[in-house]
Order: sequence, then C-alpha cells, then structure tokens
Amino acid sequence: MNYIVSIVLGFILLIVILVSYGRIQLLLKTVYRYEEIIDSQGKKNHEYNNQLLVLLGYIDNKKKLKEYLY
Repeated sequence: MNYIVSIVLGFILLIVILVSYGRIQLLLKTVYRYEEIIDSQGKKNHEYNNQLLVLLGYIDNKKKLKEYLY
C-alpha cells in the first residue's frame, strides 16, 4: 500500500514540476521579448537625440538646416 502511495505522490510531484517548468519557460520568453523591446527603444531614442543635436548644430545656419531637412 505504501508503495502505491509513493508512486502516486511521485507522479503528482513530477507533474507539478513539469507544469512549473513550462511556466518558467514562458516567463523567460516574455522577459527576453521585453528586453528586446527595451533595447530597440533605447536605440531609437539614441538616434532621435543624435538627430536633435544635428538640428541644433545647424540652427544658426538656416541654409544648411534647410538642406539637411530636405
């Protein structure tokens, strides 16, 4: 009898571990996806700031600013 109870408990434990592992994998995939989004947005922000600095540099020279914008 104890043998059967041990086997059943072992299977239940195994199922719980496998379900938890699947949830952890899903959570890790989500975290990695958000990391990619954050990195991408950081690069866009950096490029945007660079463009603003260029525009600031041309602000005193209206001709060059107009050429750059077109």
